Amino acid sequence: MGKQSVYEALKRAIRLRGFLHYGYEDQQFTILFASWDQFRPFDRFLKGIDTLNTKLCIYSELVDSSHEGVAVTVSDEVQHFTYWQSKLWMRERVTAFERLISELLFHGIGMLDYSYSSFRIDLGKAEATAFKIAYKWEPRRFLPDYASCHIIPNCDGSNELSLSFPAFE
Repeated sequence: MGKQSVYEALKRAIRLRGFLHYGYEDQQFTILFASWDQFRPFDRFLKGIDTLNTKLCIYSELVDSSHEGVAVTVSDEVQHFTYWQSKLWMRERVTAFERLISELLFHGIGMLDYSYSSFRIDLGKAEATAFKIAYKWEPRRFLPDYASCHIIPNCDGSNELSLSFPAFE
């Protein structure tokens, strides 16, 4: 089956099974969903079918001004996504995270551990207190306008500094 045939078969399956979707981009052989929740039933359906040598590229997409959109593109080539494509606005998220780490180190605040995948930093009790004081005086020095952070105390006395990106959600 060629990509045109697979694309038409998927469109037909959406229509016959009544899957919710946002729309189609016929020129690119792409099916759009408004959110990951809207995509999930179609995803379960996809797991049970064979598209032979045709590949389905599934990725986050801006759909109707929503950053939660999903696109499924039928392709003849395997598309390899990188860390930068795992979420929308990933470069901006990483930039904010690295800016926070730099400012912590500039202020002499040591870190116990950090994670790029979850955008969190583990701090000791004294380090969390030092961060709270410095952040209170100059919050935008630590983070851009599109990011915010929360300190969550752990049972062992350490604290988790967690970043969130309300502007992108």
